[in-house]
Amino acid sequence: MKSFICPTLAIDDITLPDTVLTKVVGGSSTYAALASSLFAPTVLGSIVGNDFPEKYLTFLAKRGVDTRGVQHSKKPSFHWVAKYSDDLHDVKTIKNELNAFEDFRVPPLKKYTKGCYSAFISNIDPDIQLKILKLLPKKTITIIDSMDLWMIEKRSALKKAIKLADIFMVSEPEAEVLVQEKLPLPSLIERLMLLGPKVVIYKRGEHGIAMYGKMGTLIVPSYPLTFAVDPSGAGDALGGAIAGVLSRLGRFDRQSMASAMVLGSIIASFTVEGYGTEGLEQVILPEVINRAKVFLSQLPCEDHINLIKP
Repeated sequence: MKSFICPTLAIDDITLPDTVLTKVVGGSSTYAALASSLFAPTVLGSIVGNDFPEKYLTFLAKRGVDTRGVQHSKKPSFHWVAKYSDDLHDVKTIKNELNAFEDFRVPPLKKYTKGCYSAFISNIDPDIQLKILKLLPKKTITIIDSMDLWMIEKRSALKKAIKLADIFMVSEPEAEVLVQEKLPLPSLIERLMLLGPKVVIYKRGEHGIAMYGKMGTLIVPSYPLTFAVDPSGAGDALGGAIAGVLSRLGRFDRQSMASAMVLGSIIASFTVEGYGTEGLEQVILPEVINRAKVFLSQLPCEDHINLIKP
């Protein structure tokens, strides 16, 4: 079965501790589509400007991404300018230029969503997320992400989008902005669940990810890396991977979510090892599976724990 990825393709300028990336292909949907296509046929809905390299769309198509839903504008592409801190823990957005995205139209995407088992709708204006969510087939498993900007400026629309989504991805700082209160984790998760999603995926950066909600709790640590050079797109790759895995398995239950969480964490590890999208461009599925096996072998399980009976 297919997964649907939407909506942003972009041109990025990123300042990192050891280098500056200028006019590189980026955007949340680029990372997500590359990740998803490792596991399932992937449909991409987005828009590009006159400066977006056509050869990159060709590359995506060769990777199993259906790019027929990518619209074209005569304006420059969506442009993100950002700077990371020396430890890569914090990123400051210097400039967000919509450009071509001002011409993006949601209704034409409907014909490309048929047969899509899952969908990842990445961080963008919640009003647009709502339009996409309403466009998707009712049985599609939907995943959305957001950011603090929309949690402040478009809180009402974002809450409506979260209510329609099956999975909501969020970090702790973002969650506190959304609920407008600093709370202990259990209370914070409870408040997020009241917004309506079946599952909340808590993004914990270098500490991994955690799942809460109607399928129980599951914590997946991050893969132990020797080095990381660029965190850009890691969360988007995670969302795309989860969508791809769910579509490949054709199920939405605890077991399939456990697989998606582990493989999503592995995909994120490949992402941060390269600059921009390089890490995802070069990885192949056997490498992902092999790293996942190594990762799982390092985790304790019931057979490894000597429980002292009372």
